[in-house]
Amino acid sequence: MAGASDEQDLFSSAPQWRPEGFDITTLTTEEGAVLNRLRLHEGRTRAITVEGLSECLHMPDRKIRSILKHLTEDHRIAIATAGTGCYLVQTAEELEAYLDNLK
Repeated sequence: MAGASDEQDLFSSAPQWRPEGFDITTLTTEEGAVLNRLRLHEGRTRAITVEGLSECLHMPDRKIRSILKHLTEDHRIAIATAGTGCYLVQTAEELEAYLDNLK
């Protein structure tokens, strides 16, 4: 059985998708809305389409795509894509595959 300190360590580590030093307060309202929605889609098995994000957030697809690009390029947030949509990288394996795709 894990002790209390083990549980704290598990939950205190940053998610794989969040870069070191990331400050959510630097995001615009729309960027924050997209990121908050994506937080429900961590991991490849929980991917969501751009159209799904667009419908949930009442924003045009083009705007969603622009925000996703901005979040990945300017804020270095690990947002991966798969045939099923986009998602926040959750595991070390997903992060490795995401970084390989950037090369």
